[in-house]
Amino acid sequence: MKADHERALDILKSRDGELIKVITSDGTTYRVWNIAWGYDLGTDVAHITANISPGVEGEEVHFFHANEIVSMVDLESGAVWFESGESS
Repeated sequence: MKADHERALDILKSRDGELIKVITSDGTTYRVWNIAWGYDLGTDVAHITANISPGVEGEEVHFFHANEIVSMVDLESGAVWFESGESS
C-alpha cells in the first residue's frame, strides 16, 4: 500500500488543470490548479510547487511537501479526493 504522501501526489498529478482545495497539517488552505514536484537529495517525500507550470492568472504560487497534505476537496462538487490516515 502506498504511503499517504505518495497517494496525495498521485491525485494532484492526475487532476492537472482542475481546481482542488488542498489543506495542510498546519491548517493552511491552498487553491491548486497544477503542480510541479521533485525530490530533495536523500528524501522520499516530494516537494510541491502549485500554480506555477503554467502560471494561473489571479492565483498565488504555493510551496509545500506532500506529507503535509491532510485533505483535498474538489471546489466545484465538494467531493473529497483525499484524507490522510494516521501515518504519512
